[in-house]
Formats: sequence, C-alpha cells, structure tokens
Amino acid sequence: MSRLEFVDYEIMAADLGPENCMPDIGNVEYIHAGYTLTSRIGEEDRRYIGKGMIQTLLPYTIQDNYDRDQKTRIFKAAVLENSRLKAVFLPQLGGRLWSLYHKELQRELLYVNPVFQPGNLALRNAWFSGGVEWNIGIKGHNPLTCSPMYACRMENGHGEPYLRMYEYERIRSVVYSMDFYLPVDSDVLYMKTCVENTSDEEKYMYWWSNIAVPEREKTRVIAPCSDAFLSHYSENSYLVDVVNIPFAEENVDSSYPKSAMRSKDYFYRLKKEQKKWISAVDEDGIGLLEFSTDELTGRKMFVWGQGQGGKNWSRWLSGKPEPYLEIQAGLAKTQLEHIPMKAHSKMTWVEGFTAVICDPQKIHGEYPAAVKEVEDYLNDFMPDAKQMHGIFEEIHFSKIEQYGSGWGYAENRLRKLSGREKISETLNFPEQAVTKAERIWIDFWENGYMKEDSLQKPPQSFYTDPLLIPMFKKQIYDGKANAGMYLQFGVTLYANGRVKEAYEAFEKSNECRQNPWAWRNLAMIEKNIYHSPQQALFCMEKAIGQNTVCRGLMVDCAQVMLYAGAYQKWLEVFDSLNESLKADGRLRLYQAIALMETKAYEEAAGIINSNFLLCDIKEGEVSVSHIWEQLYRKLLQKEFPDMPEEKIGLMQEERYTLPAHLDFRMDR
Repeated sequence: MSRLEFVDYEIMAADLGPENCMPDIGNVEYIHAGYTLTSRIGEEDRRYIGKGMIQTLLPYTIQDNYDRDQKTRIFKAAVLENSRLKAVFLPQLGGRLWSLYHKELQRELLYVNPVFQPGNLALRNAWFSGGVEWNIGIKGHNPLTCSPMYACRMENGHGEPYLRMYEYERIRSVVYSMDFYLPVDSDVLYMKTCVENTSDEEKYMYWWSNIAVPEREKTRVIAPCSDAFLSHYSENSYLVDVVNIPFAEENVDSSYPKSAMRSKDYFYRLKKEQKKWISAVDEDGIGLLEFSTDELTGRKMFVWGQGQGGKNWSRWLSGKPEPYLEIQAGLAKTQLEHIPMKAHSKMTWVEGFTAVICDPQKIHGEYPAAVKEVEDYLNDFMPDAKQMHGIFEEIHFSKIEQYGSGWGYAENRLRKLSGREKISETLNFPEQAVTKAERIWIDFWENGYMKEDSLQKPPQSFYTDPLLIPMFKKQIYDGKANAGMYLQFGVTLYANGRVKEAYEAFEKSNECRQNPWAWRNLAMIEKNIYHSPQQALFCMEKAIGQNTVCRGLMVDCAQVMLYAGAYQKWLEVFDSLNESLKADGRLRLYQAIALMETKAYEEAAGIINSNFLLCDIKEGEVSVSHIWEQLYRKLLQKEFPDMPEEKIGLMQEERYTLPAHLDFRMDR
C-alpha cells in the first residue's frame, strides 16, 4: 500500500525576502517580449499565437528581494511513496515535484537541485530550477511558483492516500488543483489536473508541466513526431521557425541536447491521433517518461545550450556543476499561445511520470526506431483515457495539511456579495488562511469603506476586479475618500486599462495627503505609458523627497533618472542611500551606468569588474555584457585616443574579456 507523509525537509536555500509592493505599471518587460514568426509557420499554427497576452502583473506584487546567501532552511514536504517510487513535493514552493526516486533502479528520475536559489526568470521575477514545475494561466512561469499552495490529504474508498494541492490564480481568476496518486506496486506517479472557470466570462488559458532532468553526454530527448517549432532567444524577443527532427540545423542531431550550441526551445508538432508523450533517455536506455491524456497536445524540449551564457545560467541557478534540460507538456503547441476556456467550464487531464527502460542500441539508433522503442514500452502499461481519469474518481477529503493564500476566501466573499458563483464548488478556501493583505479588501467591500493605514510604507496588496470601481466611487461620493483609498483606486483603474482616470486618482491621493507612492505611480505612467522623461523625473523627485529607504522605489527612481538623462542626480541620490541599499547589486549597476555617462570610467570599473554580483539578473538581460563592453572600450579609447575603433574592440576582447560568470547571453 502507498503512504503519504508531511515532513520537514532541509534544503540549502537563499532567502526569498519580502515582496516588492511597487505596482506593475509597465515595469515588467518580460510580459511584453515580442516574437517573429517565419513564413514556414502556417495560418492554423498561428491561430492562437499572441492571443491572451497580459499588460500587467497586477494584482500580484513582485518577488525580487532574494539574495544568494544559502543556508540550511526547513521546508514542509509532502512525501508520497509506494514499494517502487518515492515522490517528494514542496507545497510551500508552488507545489513543485522536487524528487521522483525509483527504488528498484536506485535512480533519481528528475534533476534535483541541491539548493533553492531564486533567479529572475518568472512572471513575478523569482524562479528556481529543478524538479517539475506547474505553470498555469499566463505565458511565463507561474505567478505562484515561489508561493505556498494548499496541500490536502485525500483518500479513496480503500483508504489509499492521494495528495491534493490547489490555489486560486488571480490574473485569470480561476482555480487549479492537482491530485497525485501512486497505485500499489506501480512504477507510475499519476496526476490529475483540473482548472475551473466558474465565472460568466470566457478566459484564455495556459498550462505547461516543466520537467527538469539531468543533461548527460548521451541524453536523448524523444517524442513521437518528425518536426518542431524552433524558438531562438534574443533580448526581449523570440524568433520562431519550423525545423525537422532530429536533424534540425546544420546536420546536427538536435534530439541530443549536448549538440545545441545556444539556448533553444523545440516545440514538438504531435499529430492529433498520436499518443501524447515525451521522454529523456540516457546512454543506458533508462530515463524519464511523461505521458498524458489527449488534452495536453504540446510537448517541448528546452536546453540552455553549450554556449558560455547558457552554461552560466545553469550554474547560476544550481548548487552543482551538472547541467540540466527540461522536457515539458502543455495545452497548446507552443508557449506563445493561450487557448480559450469557456465560461462555467472545467479543463481536466491526467499525466503519468515513470521510468523508461529500453534497448540502448535502439534508443541511440535512427530517430524513428527510437520513437518506436519508447512507444512500444509505453504501450505495455499505459491505460486508456477513461481508465486514467477513473483512477481519480470517488476520492474524498481528509485533512488540510498546509494552507495556501487567503485570496480564494476573499474572492468568494466578493462573489457572494455580488451574486456570483463561488470560485469552486469542491475546493475549500478557509478563513484561517486570511492575512492582513487580504483582510483590508474583505473589510472594504463588506463595510463600503477603505480605511487609510500609515503611508510610511506602500500598500501591501492590490485587487483589480472591475466590480470594485463603483465601490471606490461610492466612498468618494459619501465624502469618505482618503489618500490610501485613492492609491488603491488608481491601481485598480490602471489594471483595467483606464490610464487617464488612474492618473487622476493618484493626483487625488496627493491632494489628500502627499505620499511617495502616488508620486511614484505618476512617474511610472509618465515614463512607461506617456513616454515623458522630464515629467517622470519631476514626479520621481517628489517621491524620493519623502522616502529613500524602500528598495523597490529606489530601483524605479534609478530607472527614471537614467531614462531622463539625469545621471548626476542619480549619483547624488545613490550617495545619500543607507549602506544596505548602496550594497545592492541592481542599484550599483545603475550607479555604474551613471558613472559611465558622466565619463567617470575608472570609478565605473571599480563596480563592473570580475567581482560584480547582480542577484536579480533577468533571463534574456544582457545589461552587464553591454556595459562591460562599453566601459572597457571607453577605458582603452582614453588610453589609446588615436587607435581605430576596430582595433579597440579587438583589444577589449583580448585584454578585458567578459568573465564567464558575468556572461548571461542566451543567443550565442
């Protein structure tokens, strides 16, 4: 019989830090990344590409205050185990399936990162590598990938344990749940996912299960198809083409990740009638196999590649030198797509995760023969769709072992007041999970009045449902408006595309009581929406006149001042900061840029050197590489004023080579 335990689990981990409560007003560039499609991508394949993209991460706040100081930290783990497999989940970190160990083979089937080290790769910034990540709702890594989920003990009629994890996703306003089961003596971990849209609106939906596995010398990724969409990375942009598998480019067998010279995505074009699966198999013919019911039509391989930048990313996120790759399963063909989900509907599917054990000669022979070898192995045990769904019938709730957020409870209260259906008829979002962040909103719509807390700190949470707009207006009409209420009103208006009204609300906030957060929001609208550098600078100077200790505000301040060309002003502001902020890598990067722009090259080189550390460098960001090249060329030009530009460039590459640990370029 299988068993489920909740235990303390030690990981060497960095500190995630407090959330950055500066609302996203055009700040998060990742969600605005562009793409180019070649002519080889047909109209049917283009149908949903680019649809359902979002313009802001609101109501979420940003997770960008993590460090790289790894210490032993305790996480709550859910361990589901039978005689064959042991699965370890981390409910506090997005429900990540962290380890899947095969007892008979004495083999870990996943890439288990020995550290929890966030990096800037997710929608809210913080993301970490390893295990299996569950991505819901929006292109990019799940907003909840570094946040707690509800974790429950479930049982079937025979008393066998199931693990259920679930949460409320606030941008799409849907609930998703994942049920896991290890049948007695089974080699397969089964998972049923259910996404519920109980609203009156059609939503765009997205799902990808991202499976990290070790990348060894002879690891081969196999999926049942002959061609794929190939996505190349560049700065804030993707180029998508169609290539053949396995000889994708320059006669290189792309089914072996070690052959990839740079970071790439391969989205496999599985046909409708084919079984849906993907595998990563090592030299000995053993590896991991994922399969699913037909709802998950997409499969993908992601590789960091053998370029210096890709290898550095893999090391940056890991506690060991062993590289990893990802095989993935999704609702759509590519990750540039969101597909429609009808109002009052559910999406469900079942996945299986297991070891694959095949003849290594066939696995590493001709690609079609390798596909047949894995498929023959899968056919020996894969249930049909009805049987897979049947595994999860008639299970019942036993106990909540860990709480997620209070936002599901808050949303249910709002829906009750507005006569709408609950977010789920089956999942429990108890009041015990509510914190101060949710309580302010529950009190607002139940009392009709938003109190004003001290404005020494920014608002700690946001709510963007358009139903709140008339509630704010009523408070204004009743003569009970205050600065804090206008701050929240402006954020809600902005998130609903009403920029001019949002601007006016932030101005009203300042009229009630001058505060740095309203001025900051005005500066962000001027910079990112109206593209007015001097007005943005004016507003930001007002903001920092009242607060220079909030890191999120100071990062925004630096960006505005650099955007407006106020380099000397930023250097003066930086000099006035406390020691903690002066040591911050992101702020020091902006200091170095300002020093370069004021021709203080030697001082800038004192910052941008081999010891420089930028904890939150972003996937696709090449700022350090660009600045390094520009800075050391300027220094050489100063030393050799008559030397031609071409020779300066060659000398810079030779004398001041970009250190490998600072190279995060994914396109080479």
